[in-house]
Amino acid sequence: MGINGLKQRKGKLMDNPEAFLQKQLQPWYISIDNPTSAQEKVLHQLLHIYGQTRYGREHHAEQVDSQSAYRKAFPVMSYPDYKPLIDQVMAGDVELLLSEPPLDGLSLVEQLKANQSSFP
Repeated sequence: MGINGLKQRKGKLMDNPEAFLQKQLQPWYISIDNPTSAQEKVLHQLLHIYGQTRYGREHHAEQVDSQSAYRKAFPVMSYPDYKPLIDQVMAGDVELLLSEPPLDGLSLVEQLKANQSSFP
């Protein structure tokens, strides 16, 4: 989308701010009406992401279909329990816990500093 397309889209959003806000808030209103359903939806969204990691596949995240099944598949763990897994990720085994490579924050900051003139 070019700058003109962005301006057109922004204009359409601001032509009717009430409709824009309504669209943004609708999922929240739905979750207030039925919090259990909203929480289950979020759980399934997260399980789909977990299923893209090796840890999630080992715990059969994609097959979890209820809160009780989630509790059984993913028992409560403390930081010391997760520490070896985190160390593996830090050593480069990213797909163990992450569904996509992390941003290289330091590299991003360096790129932004090098291109400061392109930012207002």
